[in-house]
Formats: sequence, structure tokens, C-alpha cells
Amino acid sequence: MIVIGHYRWVWAGGSEVSTATKPFYGKRTVWLSSVKAMVLQVLVPFLDQMIWVNIRESDLVATLK
Repeated sequence: MIVIGHYRWVWAGGSEVSTATKPFYGKRTVWLSSVKAMVLQVLVPFLDQMIWVNIRESDLVATLK
């Protein structure tokens, strides 16, 4: 789950990527969404919560809501 740029990934039972800025990826948002979905398919059964993931350069903060 390494992303360059400023992204906010939101998992709410579906695969969706909301980007504040898309400086490097542009139209590859769907591809990123698929990768995120595959990662969360492993994580969600353990967490079973809405996950908000903020990725800013090397800073990754995950908070459960």
C-alpha cells in the first residue's frame, strides 16, 4: 500500500478512492482502487469497521471509526 502523493482512501463496504490531489496517477485511480480493495479484503474480516486511511508521502495514519 505504497502511494506517492496525497490520497484519502475510504472503505464503506465498497471500493472507492477519493483523491485530494492526483499529481502522479491521474487515470490510474481505478487500478489503485482495485489494489486497495484486494488489500482490504484481507484486512476487513479482522477489523470489520469503516476504515479511513490517510496517506501523505511517508506518513500513514489509519483510524477506525
